[in-house]
Amino acid sequence: MNEIMSEEYTAYEEALGAAETYASDSKIKKKLSKEKIKKQIDKFSEKAKQIIDNPEKVSAVLEKAISLCDEIGQVRFIGKYFKDISLVCSMINDYICKRYTKVPVATVITLLAAVLYFISPVDIIPDFLPLIGHLDDMVVFAFVQDAAKIDLKKYEKWKKEQEKETESVSEEK
Repeated sequence: MNEIMSEEYTAYEEALGAAETYASDSKIKKKLSKEKIKKQIDKFSEKAKQIIDNPEKVSAVLEKAISLCDEIGQVRFIGKYFKDISLVCSMINDYICKRYTKVPVATVITLLAAVLYFISPVDIIPDFLPLIGHLDDMVVFAFVQDAAKIDLKKYEKWKKEQEKETESVSEEK
């Protein structure tokens, strides 16, 4: 994980600032420190490693994440921080289906760990707390996205190329 966690954490810092502004808990910054987030990502990475070779389990996790994201994505304050979860889920899915393998497995594991964290109701701030319960998910997701931003940009470019190829094949028919 260290190799992909070495970049600046701009989205993390923005998300943490937003969480601090929104949460009345003055200890939010301490609860969501980089060290605590890394510890959670390591914990969920172990779970990700256990299911990465099982496409059915990974697909179920991704479906649940997209469904949850659809629900909380409508919330004005935090929705914007989850806008790229469909891209993350798509990359993980294309990786496990062996359509896109130009990404280090460590990146896929870390992204899957963040998705598992996101769908877990038991985390740093329990999800049953309305809105506040998703602040940690928002910060963790931003943290991991920052770490994987180069791989995500490469994947997004590849995905667009695939869509263009599919469109041109359709037009030829």
